Amino acid sequence: MVVPLLSALLGSGAINSLLDYGLYVLLLLVLRRRAVAIPVFVLLEVGQLVMTENPVVGIAHGILAAALLSVAVLRFGLLAAFGLYLALNTLTSIPLPLDTGAAYGSQTIIFLILLSAFFLYALRTAVGPRPLFRFAVDT
Repeated sequence: MVVPLLSALLGSGAINSLLDYGLYVLLLLVLRRRAVAIPVFVLLEVGQLVMTENPVVGIAHGILAAALLSVAVLRFGLLAAFGLYLALNTLTSIPLPLDTGAAYGSQTIIFLILLSAFFLYALRTAVGPRPLFRFAVDT
């Protein structure tokens, strides 16, 4: 039961990250300017992620999620986007009760620590030796 769930999570994370990265490359090819392709990509992500009945909450959630996904895809690359989608899909599809007094509470905490470690490893591998954030003051 665990293996099919994990393979489905890995598959959906890979497909989602590849689709987002492919959409960005397609927008670069069609629009021919990075300064135009990035806002169009973010707007398309916002439109995809607005999924609630309340428009204010839906738009706020869409903007926040699209900003996070856009930073992962555009700044850090495909591997970081895959790690982000894997973490997102895992957290939304597996029930993770945070009751630490229960017998299964420690298993949830261990799983969340392992998931965070995998995400940070994917982010560090995607960035490589470059600094995570570069400020203009460093010049």
